Amino acid sequence: MSAAGDIYSVYKKTLIAALICAVFLLGGSFAYVALMHPVSLTASRGVQDATHASVGSVGMSQSSSYAAQSAADSDGTSLFLNAASSDSEYLWVPIPDGIASSDITIENHYMDRQLWVCIAGGDAEYYNDNYISGNLNGVSYGQAVADNDRTVLKFDMDQVYEYNTIYEDGVLYIGKLRPREVYDRIVIIDPAGVVPIEYANADSLSAARICQDISSKLLTALESKGIRVYVTSLDERVAANEDSLSLLTEVKPDMYIRIETSYDEDSKVYGTETIYNGTYFIPGFGSVELADLLEANVTTAIGGKAMGLAEAGENDEIIRRATVPAATIKIGYYTNTQENILLNRDDYRTRIADGITAAIEQAYDGDGQR
Repeated sequence: MSAAGDIYSVYKKTLIAALICAVFLLGGSFAYVALMHPVSLTASRGVQDATHASVGSVGMSQSSSYAAQSAADSDGTSLFLNAASSDSEYLWVPIPDGIASSDITIENHYMDRQLWVCIAGGDAEYYNDNYISGNLNGVSYGQAVADNDRTVLKFDMDQVYEYNTIYEDGVLYIGKLRPREVYDRIVIIDPAGVVPIEYANADSLSAARICQDISSKLLTALESKGIRVYVTSLDERVAANEDSLSLLTEVKPDMYIRIETSYDEDSKVYGTETIYNGTYFIPGFGSVELADLLEANVTTAIGGKAMGLAEAGENDEIIRRATVPAATIKIGYYTNTQENILLNRDDYRTRIADGITAAIEQAYDGDGQR
């Protein structure tokens, strides 16, 4: 065969090989692009090790509120997620030009297992052509939603995380950490004020609102002391038992405190009582000790009547199933006229929160960092 023939043969074989590769690549891309479109991002200069707080002025806020819909159900654009990278500990989120770190807020919707990246002045359509990359472990779905004057990127997570951020060169780097990797002291507060409809009082705050407000005061007071607080709801909804138990399992708090109001057909009944788990024994400091501290400190703070401790009954499912010190504090009788008036006073609810705070501090002081 001539030299020209040899060159032609090599060229032909090379062309066939290239065509075969192209067919395979093209076929694969149709299956791949739906969720995993590749993206090229410049690695951060000297990305620091994961810390326990946001970096720069990216805002961080916690929200226990359940989202109106999951990311998959709300109106928006599905985010393209690149293949998880073993080269980074961070989730990489590209940010449109002109966005400052002060325009970005991270919201931890832990009861929904969602992470929200809120970008003031952002454009949801930007994410039609710009993709999420980096460490995608734990991320099952993402969506960009236009929300008035901001864009919200909603990520469905596989469990409860804490987040830290670095914003650099147009990329937001988000680190994901388990709560116990971040905090030594963790408490779950579960506002669960409910009364039957026949006891509803149009002239009063709802039982749920009363308990929620006390929980909000506790959140502020305890976190100022370095205690991480997970509140199951910060509005008038009451978390389902299974949701509260799921949070307990994932977060592994030092203690769980449920806040309720009492009610009775006899409107003269009043006072404060606590419920504890009488079947799960924890040496040193357990549910009965927590219940005792709560009752003693709250009744002292409000100058109220202690009705004593009671073992959890059939309706106290979370207390009975909890495997950490767990107690319900019933802060007063919604059906007692005088106690209802007091529960509607902001200063009185503050005193209740102060009593619960004191009980939690004593629990830590008496038992070390659990």
